[in-house]
Order: sequence, then structure tokens, then C-alpha cells
Amino acid sequence: MDAYIITGTSSGIGYSLANLILEKNENKIFGISRTNKIDHINYNHIFLDLSKYNQIENLKLPILKGFDKIYLINNAGWIGGLKPIGRLKNKEILNSYMINLVAPCILMNYFIKFYNNNNATKIILNINSGASRYPIPSWNTYCSSKSGLKMISDCVNFENKNIISLNICPGKVDTNMQKEIRNSSAEDFPGVENYRDFYSNNNLKSPNKIAKKLLFIINNPKKYLNLNKL
Repeated sequence: MDAYIITGTSSGIGYSLANLILEKNENKIFGISRTNKIDHINYNHIFLDLSKYNQIENLKLPILKGFDKIYLINNAGWIGGLKPIGRLKNKEILNSYMINLVAPCILMNYFIKFYNNNNATKIILNINSGASRYPIPSWNTYCSSKSGLKMISDCVNFENKNIISLNICPGKVDTNMQKEIRNSSAEDFPGVENYRDFYSNNNLKSPNKIAKKLLFIINNPKKYLNLNKL
């Protein structure tokens, strides 16, 4: 019997992963996002906007007893303002770092502090991006925040012997983020046509297929500590 805390369960990978986990009726999920589409007896939704610090600060993690494993899955992300530095609004910069880096870091801090004395196996999965490893024009805050998330994930492994922290880049997946990228202008994002081609040529991975791979990985976490991408 396992318990999962998952951000971004309203769509995409988070939604697919939650529904896959719920196929086993003994599992319990606590989903975090602004909206909810999941209706299941073992699913508990926490309505929260990860771009709002005051909401994250007031978050209370659930008391979890009797579970074999407890997971934190930082899945939610935002591509950012999709404009070069110099044309971004301050709010776009702030929201990007809040959603992609600050909120996951705070949740990891809460998770480790709150469940430190829990005898369950504790596993953190950070959904990252290849953009964390190289710069992409107009993805400035996304690239830099995801790079920071990778480092935080690695630090957690060094600092905590009783926590397994995974950092996985699933690749290009057919999610709302990809749609947002395709809908940008060439003026804002010069590489937009490539991403429109990825979609029209069916080169995007399905969220459900990625969710199945991720579930297998987190069920065998020690084997994949050094895995970065799917």
C-alpha cells in the first residue's frame, strides 16, 4: 500500500500517472493543482496555485501511516513567458521560477521534514527537461529553473541517506505545454516551426506511455538513480 503526493494532476503526465496508480485500489493519491478532473475514492485533491507563495506556505501535508512507500512527484511545470530576456514581464519571471523551482524545492523541504521519522520508503521524483542542460532561445526562465531543479534533486541524494531522489527528463510529450509552445509566434520564439512539425509529424510521446515508464521507474528506484532521460 503506497501513498503519492503529485503536482499537476489536472492534465498531461500528472493526470495519466494518477489514473494509472489508482488502478490499484489500495494506493492513495494526494493531487495538487488549480483544477481537478479525477473522481476516485482514493484520490484526494488539494486546490493550490504553485505560483502563489502564500498558498504553498500554508500547505499542510497529509498524515500518512501504515504505507510501505511514500512518494513526492514534482510534475507541474510552466514553459514561461517564451520571450527573450529584456522583453519578459517581471510576473512571468517570478511565476516561472515559482512553479518550476521554488515550489518543488519547498515541497521537498516539507516532505523530508514531515516524513523524516516515517518508516516507509521515501521517494522523490522530479520531472525535468532536456532544456535543463542547454540554452534554448526564449526559454530562458524554463531552462534555468529546470537546471536548478536538477541540482536540488542531486543535493537531496547527497544530504539524505533515507531518501531516494530521481530526476527524469521524459522528452517531448503531447501536453498543454507543447500546445502553448506551438501557439507562440516566431517573433517571440524563433524555433516555433520545429515544434509545430513535431506535432504534425506525430513525434510527440503520449502522456499515458510516459506515465507507464515513470511508474515502473519509481517502483524500482534504486536501479534508476543515474537515469536522466527516457
